[in-house]
Amino acid sequence: MLFRTANLEMVIAEARTTISIMASVMIVALVLVVALNTLASPNSLDKFSPPQDFEPIAKIDLSARAYSAETLTEFSLENSTYVGVFIAVQNINTTYFDLSVTGPNEFHSVVLHGEGYNAFQDGGLWEKNLSAGTYQLVLTSYQNPGLVSVYLKIP
Repeated sequence: MLFRTANLEMVIAEARTTISIMASVMIVALVLVVALNTLASPNSLDKFSPPQDFEPIAKIDLSARAYSAETLTEFSLENSTYVGVFIAVQNINTTYFDLSVTGPNEFHSVVLHGEGYNAFQDGGLWEKNLSAGTYQLVLTSYQNPGLVSVYLKIP
C-alpha cells in the first residue's frame, strides 16, 4: 500500500522504521546466539575423548597389518549389567572396518562399522545392558593408515 502512494517522504519513513526493526531483531538474535554458545562451551562433549571410568583396552595401528575377526579383549559378566565401549579413530581410509561385541547365544552387536570409510577423526560410544556370560570385542579391518583406540567400561 505504501508503494501505491505518491508521497515519497512517507515511503522513506516507513522503510526506515521497517529496516530499524529488522536490524534490531537480528542484533538481539546474534547476542542470544553468542550468549548461549558461551554458556554451552564449558559443557561441550568431546566425542574423541573417552568418558570417565573407561579403561584403555587397545591402541591399534592399522597400517601395520590387516585384522580378520581378531579378539581384542574378552570379559565375563556374572550378572546382567551395562557395559560401555568407546572408540576413537584417526586418519582412517579403508574399504572395510568393523568393531563388534560378540557373546553367548549368538549375541552380536556392532560398535562401529564402515565400508568405504574415510575420516580424519571419528569416535563413538556404545552402551548396552548385557546378560551374564563371556563376551569378546572383535576387530575386522583391512590394512590402512588409521589409528584406533578402544576403551571399555564394566562396572
